[in-house]
Amino acid sequence: MNGGIERLDTIMDVPPGWDHLARSYFQQREFLAHCETHNVCQQRYYVLSSGRAVLAGASVYTLELDLLTWLNVRSPVRMHIVGIPCSVSCPGVIGEEGAQQNLLRGILRCEKGLLVCLNLDRTPGNIPMSVGRTWPSVVFANRFHSWEEYKSSLRSTYRRRLASIEQTIERLSIRTAPCSTFTEEMYRLYLDVLDRSEGKLEKLKSDFFRMLPSRFRLMTFSQNGHLCGWAITLSDRDRFSFFLGGQDYQMAPREIYLAKLVTILRAGIESGAKTIDLGQSAEVPKTRLGGVCHEKLMLTHHHNVLLDGALRASMGILSYRRRVPQTHVYRESAP
Repeated sequence: MNGGIERLDTIMDVPPGWDHLARSYFQQREFLAHCETHNVCQQRYYVLSSGRAVLAGASVYTLELDLLTWLNVRSPVRMHIVGIPCSVSCPGVIGEEGAQQNLLRGILRCEKGLLVCLNLDRTPGNIPMSVGRTWPSVVFANRFHSWEEYKSSLRSTYRRRLASIEQTIERLSIRTAPCSTFTEEMYRLYLDVLDRSEGKLEKLKSDFFRMLPSRFRLMTFSQNGHLCGWAITLSDRDRFSFFLGGQDYQMAPREIYLAKLVTILRAGIESGAKTIDLGQSAEVPKTRLGGVCHEKLMLTHHHNVLLDGALRASMGILSYRRRVPQTHVYRESAP
């Protein structure tokens, strides 16, 4: 590969050095290949290299989405997104900060129209893009060796709340299986969640879930033989992630959702993961379990100067504006 920035139209052409820069499995070539096959949205990849060394990379795709998605207002706009083409909280650009800046400047020259960078952890300097907030990621820093140790660390109010959720869990039949067992009934529950989602992005197809790599696991939650909900998790090194889920809104949805969250959290703690990523959305119930909101940023730019100016003036409206109250779930003497 020659030095400089190169655009590649398939992840199979991206050099192996890409994975060395990835901080999440979702940024790696294996998962991007899965997205390329099962969620086709004009994916392309930009690589900044020096000789044979990959310095930075970016995944870009194109969708028509509602620009005012956070306000749940119908406002379809065709946009090019620097991100992972499914609903995950990690950014679509990888590499050291300086290299990311150079790569993003190159992408701005290549991509015409509206460009949106999603889920950045910080603002790259010297980039002519408007900055706003998007959905925060809720992350649980695990310092516990067992579920009982976690429960004993909670303040009484949160311990009682957890005990109530565990009573719901006791009434459920919970199974873990490969994602190849994903059914059309489960897919309908995914669509139900998507229809109610405030921040709709892409609509994934059933095969996307069924054909996930083997490291993903499917949890199902049933009561009296009826499927109430499901969740897919990922275990990757010392990180355990809640990926996506489905819900039957006719079956006590709040109680079932909390049961899913607690089951995922327990699985993460018992796996020995140091970090449990509870995903974006539903911030309040996740922080009441001990999760902490990590702010995520989005950058926008339009090659048309007038439209770009309008974007800059509208970032306050376009941005995620909710402020999640801080919680204190642990006892003062807890480890």
